[in-house]
Amino acid sequence: MLSGLRHPGRVLSVSLLALALALAVFVAGCGDDGGESSNVGATSEPETTTKTIRKTGPTVAVLHPVGEYPDASGTARYSKKPSGVPKLELRAEGLAPAKGDHQYVVWQKHSRDDMYALATWVVGKDERLNETWEPNFASLQYLELGLRTKLLITRVELNDKLYEPAPGDNSYKHTFIGKPVLEGQFEGALVDSLEEGE
Repeated sequence: MLSGLRHPGRVLSVSLLALALALAVFVAGCGDDGGESSNVGATSEPETTTKTIRKTGPTVAVLHPVGEYPDASGTARYSKKPSGVPKLELRAEGLAPAKGDHQYVVWQKHSRDDMYALATWVVGKDERLNETWEPNFASLQYLELGLRTKLLITRVELNDKLYEPAPGDNSYKHTFIGKPVLEGQFEGALVDSLEEGE
């Protein structure tokens, strides 16, 4: 009889021992683990993200004569629509009339070896160039990055020469650009406007 009574007690003792061990493991897992934790979210630095902040607003280049037309003058106003689409307004006067293969080329540039043709235009007897158009997004990006921040107007007599292949792999270095007429530096909100923010 005694042996029969001991058996349930032994089961109870083993059960209590197992419960005590499980409780000890649980309590140990909740305590300090010496600075190392399996809970990554609690110990990791919060992730920071950066986004590009693009300023907006008019940006103007006052154009000064640089060639054989000393009375030429003008302005180029660069802006960005709410949709992000760039807009360029060009107003120039004192230019010799040009038509057919004789045209004026509008360049966005950094230097003589780093230029991009934005457009070509003819000029009538009024000697004025008044045009508004949407240049491509790449020209806006170069302005916002502060890489091509000058506007140059040249006069060409054979515009086919503009399409001759560039030397080497640099498509922004041109063998032929025509005769420089007007040039100016863009100043305003869009120039070098890309910033990193949180």
